Amino acid sequence: MSAKIAIAPDISLERSIAARITRRLCVDKGRIQPLVAQSNPFQGSGTLDDPYLVDWLPGEVANPLNWKKGFRWLITVHLAINCLCPVFCGSSYVAAIPGIMACFPPTSEELGILGLSLYVLGQAFGPLLWAPLSEIVGRRLSFLVAFPIFVLFNLAGAVAQNVATIMVTRFLAGVYGAGQLAVIGGQMADLWEMNDRIIPGSLATLSPLLGPVIGPIVSGFVGEKAGWRAVFWVQFGFGAATLVAWYFLIPETYPPILLKRKAARLQGEAEASGTGEHFKSKYEVTTRTPMETLRRGLGKPFELLFLEVIVWTLSGYLSLVYGILYLLFTAFPYIFVTLRGWSAGMTGLALIGIGIGRFIGFVMNKLQLVFYSKARAVTPAHLPVPPEVRLKTCCIGAILVPISLFWFAWTSKPDVHWIVPIIASVPFGTGYLLIFTSILLYLIDTYTIFAASALAANTVMRAAFGAAFPLFGTYMYKNLGADWAGTLLAFLSLACVPIPFLFVKYGHRLRASSKYAPSAPIATDPDVTPDTVELNSWAAKGGQPEPGRQGGYDEESLKPIA
Repeated sequence: MSAKIAIAPDISLERSIAARITRRLCVDKGRIQPLVAQSNPFQGSGTLDDPYLVDWLPGEVANPLNWKKGFRWLITVHLAINCLCPVFCGSSYVAAIPGIMACFPPTSEELGILGLSLYVLGQAFGPLLWAPLSEIVGRRLSFLVAFPIFVLFNLAGAVAQNVATIMVTRFLAGVYGAGQLAVIGGQMADLWEMNDRIIPGSLATLSPLLGPVIGPIVSGFVGEKAGWRAVFWVQFGFGAATLVAWYFLIPETYPPILLKRKAARLQGEAEASGTGEHFKSKYEVTTRTPMETLRRGLGKPFELLFLEVIVWTLSGYLSLVYGILYLLFTAFPYIFVTLRGWSAGMTGLALIGIGIGRFIGFVMNKLQLVFYSKARAVTPAHLPVPPEVRLKTCCIGAILVPISLFWFAWTSKPDVHWIVPIIASVPFGTGYLLIFTSILLYLIDTYTIFAASALAANTVMRAAFGAAFPLFGTYMYKNLGADWAGTLLAFLSLACVPIPFLFVKYGHRLRASSKYAPSAPIATDPDVTPDTVELNSWAAKGGQPEPGRQGGYDEESLKPIA
């Protein structure tokens, strides 16, 4: 390793407009090191058979973790808005249903609701494509491929001349809009060290969870004043503005792509100088082809979903609560428009109770840190904190959800003041967020190198429930009445209350019998790379990175996990 190389203070190897703008925004001038020549710090001998393995150098400003904190926050806020946009566009459609029914008779209410279900279903399958694609071409390019098409399908909905067009564009908009939702966790880890990731990660989580509430509120008044097509125009405008901001402001953040470009630059310099040295990114040592990455991205989630008790049990529970949430989008119009005579705009405001509950849940998520810190203090340093600690907040949420649903069901009658059912929906929003975040954290901590696939499996099941429940929600409320229909939902959630408590007590036994949990031999996966073996060691040590390692990585592509 005696060869000399130049270490330049550039922060990006891109020549895009975004890169040129962000060079001025994201470099901390105080951290730039002068151009120097030093002994090659990379592993390898520099030969064709044993090339230098290019990695980040300490303090290197090209590493997104070393960008200015203010700029990383700018990116984080914009990513949160990017996640809000497709979820907003999904739920805001509810306000357009009455107008669509009137414009294209004889469209039934159930057919109108199908547009909501198809969108959610599209969001289930989109991440299976966009997550592995982002591993191949990077975060930026995968977004710039998917999101413009998402924006165009929203435009197509605004000018549609029949119901069939609306249904098709809704499904495809869901598929292409899910690209950002598929990679947000990895982007948080691209930008933030593990110890600094709690608040940015929580913001990225809260943003899409508020979308189902904000969407009906905004679109309710828009649809009421300007018609159903205006709802789609709002969706189109929101998406277009987000896309333009991304194009000009957000650079590539995915380390494997950045290091690959860095290695290519060093290789070009070596060829130009005639040194005969060879450079490769440390991520290019894997023999997996892009098609294999896509195959694993599509197949592994279903393997975990059907073979892992942990995945299908917890995903099933979260999916039930998620399905109830989307069913409430059809229940609220029945309760507040049909029974109470409210306008569409005012009915959207009724969802603010769930939104307040979610914000309370966001604040209560700080209990995760309390429980985790206490468990870390009593756990031997060489052992990991049991993932079951993550589910303690889920236990709180599991109790809040049925209480809220019972309360909401029996205060939905017109003779009860309107504020009471809205207040009753607050605990549901809190409980849902606590259940959502704790289960996702548990799956990440349990499956580590397979975390991305476990989360994808969870997404597929959750979206399937979210797509199905609204289709029978209207029938159920009309035939059973608001009180007994709500009571049925409450009993379903009540039956699931023991699930998180049982996992807290017996989850370690399920993990011990799992093929994919860290306790299982990592060699069971033939495609595991040396870096994933290192991650297994990292997980076994309680999430403490090895010296010189910046963050943890998930399975197939070693992309960072939130």
